[in-house]
This record gives sequence, C-alpha cells and structure tokens, in this order.
Amino acid sequence: MVRLPDGRSFGPADIDVIKTWAAEGRVPANASLDPVGPGEAVVAGEHPVLRGAINAPPTAVPAPSGPSPCPDCRYDRSGAPGLACPECGSERPPLPPVPANATGGLIPYHNPMALASYYTAIGSGLAMFMPLVGPICSIVAIVLSVKGMKAYRDHPARRGITHAWVGMVGGVLTLLFGLLVTLAVVVPLVAALF
Repeated sequence: MVRLPDGRSFGPADIDVIKTWAAEGRVPANASLDPVGPGEAVVAGEHPVLRGAINAPPTAVPAPSGPSPCPDCRYDRSGAPGLACPECGSERPPLPPVPANATGGLIPYHNPMALASYYTAIGSGLAMFMPLVGPICSIVAIVLSVKGMKAYRDHPARRGITHAWVGMVGGVLTLLFGLLVTLAVVVPLVAALF
C-alpha cells in the first residue's frame, strides 16, 4: 500500500502497479510503502525497483473530465481520496468519465438508445395514421426509451434522460392513438367481409 505524505493511500497493489504510478508522477520519493502483511514500511525513493521510476520525468496522464461514478453505488468518486469508494467501500475502479461533446450536451450522442427512442417516437408520430406500422414504431420507441433510461441510470454523465422521456411519452401516446386508428380501419374491413 502506498501512503502519501498528505495521508491519502492507494492500494494494495503489487510493485509493478506501484512502479507505473511512480512513472506517472503519482508516487513521490517521500511516500511510504506499507506492507499488506508483516514487514517494515519502506520510503518509496529508497526502494530499488522504484528509484529509477521516481527520479524519471513523469509520463503524461490525461486529466479526467466529468464525474467518475462508482460502478456499484453510483457515488461520484472524482474527488475521493484512495481507491475505495467512500460511500459503499467498493474496490472496483470508477467508471471512466464521458468526454465533453461539441454540442454542449444538447444531443446525447453518448447515449444512442435515448437518442434513437427520441427519433423513433417522432417517426411513430408521423406513422401513427398507418395501421399496424404506427403501433410497431411506437413499441420500438418505448423499448429504446427504457434502454436509454437504463444507460443514463448506470452512467449519468452520458446524459440523454430528456430524450429518453420524450421517446417514452411520445411512444405511449402514439401507440394508443395508432391502436385506435388500427381498430377504426380493421374493424370496418372485417365487418364488411362477413
């Protein structure tokens, strides 16, 4: 386990992972390497494997943008010290942040299901006067909307909840209207045949 001078700690991790952290500039020379089992703590700058990595210039690490939610409880771990989630204690790494998009979040292209449900609901609104076609498009919009809402719930940085809700409401409304149109067309046709 690596214990930084400011009290934050990382690990437990094997020496190869700690060497990678040192190469990234995350392990200063005055950090303490505390053993998981019995043994003595060692100063990172005096460790034979880490000495070269600590004295080398750090490698570039991209700065995360946006929230980094815990994969178990969805707590935003972007400012949390250490590797464990402070909310649920999960050791799993946080979900990667979703990069910013050029549309300012207006079009949720990181959540394609929500986006597809939105446009499918619009398409079902145009097709609702066609018997059978309108209701089928509406059902597709509803299914895509549910998947888009689940993607948002799993990773809120993906955005798209508004598009998913528009897809859901539009899909339900056009399904009901499309079924009425289908019944209005099919029932007289069946009655005319008999």
